[in-house]
Amino acid sequence: MKILLLVFTLSAFAFAGFNDFECEFNTRSGERVMVEVEQSFGGGSSRINVITDSDRRDYWVSRRYNRGFNEIEYFGGGIRLEIDLWPDTVPRWGRTYRADFNSWDIDNNVSYYNINCRYTRI
Repeated sequence: MKILLLVFTLSAFAFAGFNDFECEFNTRSGERVMVEVEQSFGGGSSRINVITDSDRRDYWVSRRYNRGFNEIEYFGGGIRLEIDLWPDTVPRWGRTYRADFNSWDIDNNVSYYNINCRYTRI
């Protein structure tokens, strides 16, 4: 019985996602927005959760890493999040990076620049 419980626990962690980045900003109308980027195991896609004061939306997005500019871009489904990793070449735990964000669902596709995103994955 203990072995069966251990197998179920390990399989649950195998499919779980952990937040890579957490971003927070306020819209022009004063609504607070939190963007969580979850890295999925076993694939090239990620999930982004956009949480506002009045709504929550989940998006499956593609990820692209631009080594020349040290940027990670998440895009798809009417959403784009571009994170500038400078001065690092790869994200480092606890560091805060500058990002640009836009979504069709937030303020009619208004772009937000220079928001802060913190790398939280260990």
